[in-house]
Amino acid sequence: MEDGKGDWSTCKAKDGGDTAIFAKNSVPRPGASTGVIEIIVADNESGLAGEALRQAFDSNFSTKPVGQGLGLGQVERFVQESGSSIEIKSKVSIGTAERMLLPVSRPGDGNSADLSNSIATF
Repeated sequence: MEDGKGDWSTCKAKDGGDTAIFAKNSVPRPGASTGVIEIIVADNESGLAGEALRQAFDSNFSTKPVGQGLGLGQVERFVQESGSSIEIKSKVSIGTAERMLLPVSRPGDGNSADLSNSIATF
């Protein structure tokens, strides 16, 4: 975000690939009711062009073999259900980046998910 506040955290893909994830907790802008978490997932692979870029968020589209990769259609649906936004930028032979802005919610604010009965608990 352009507010310049918050620190970026980064990590590399678990499989040793050339994908990096950047995350930043940003303070609310004036008039906003909550801050956002900005997440950027970027790679330096072949990039998407033309029809592949237009189809990137289609639920049945993937550049990966069957059974690999989540699919940006599922990511887009999650982001939309979170009341947020996602954008994609890609350049052939350079790579692709997706940027998400997710609203921050805190326990007790009425927007937090109850994860007490979830499969994964921490």
